[in-house]
Amino acid sequence: MENKTGKYIKYAFGEIILVVIGILIALQINNWNENRKLRQREVGYLINLKSDLIKERESNIKYRLHRLEQAKNASFLLNLESQPETMEDALDFTIKFDQVTFWVAYVRSNNTFKELISSGNLSLISNDSIKNSLFDIDKAFSQGEILENHMRREYEHYLYDEELKNTSFGNFYDFTEPTNIFKRKEIIDIPDTLQKQVINDVAYIYNSQTINNGLKLAMSNNNILARGHEKIGEQIEALIKLIDKDIEK
Repeated sequence: MENKTGKYIKYAFGEIILVVIGILIALQINNWNENRKLRQREVGYLINLKSDLIKERESNIKYRLHRLEQAKNASFLLNLESQPETMEDALDFTIKFDQVTFWVAYVRSNNTFKELISSGNLSLISNDSIKNSLFDIDKAFSQGEILENHMRREYEHYLYDEELKNTSFGNFYDFTEPTNIFKRKEIIDIPDTLQKQVINDVAYIYNSQTINNGLKLAMSNNNILARGHEKIGEQIEALIKLIDKDIEK
């Protein structure tokens, strides 16, 4: 009788161990499936982040080159040795001045990052280096936006307002009909009776101390903004490489 009881206990104990092992295996498989699903979601976000960063990289390059060109044109105008005296000189001056004053605001391509923040899904990104880089780039863009907004106020005060209050705006543009972009006139299209006024308007811009100060600020701040976006470009490149490496693991 004791033999049978002992065998039964051993059998029952063995059954319990098998059940426990089965449960542990099931939990392991379930955890593996959950981790696999989380990883799939993470990779999906990483792919979308990379897509946004590629767009951001292209936009950043164009914006940086635009700001550099503005700084160069401002420097060119500041270093002219004499004021424009012919229509040809006035046209060249106006083209440079318009390139300096043409305003472009930077528009981010960061929809995936914003979605990760707003949804609380940023924790799905397991690589701390990627998360830290995302925040570093976002901070750098925010700092650039502050400078951009500051520059906009300077442009309005020193360049736009001064030009519009004291000269005839758009002497070299055709306003006969609305278009998506300003259509530039040729010198031959400007009546002889207006050409003296055109030259005088350009001379005013050239001699205005307020505009001169605005051009100095434009040259300096556009250059600073371009350098800042150059560093952001380097951060974007590094982050794209980080994401590629994480996706491949």
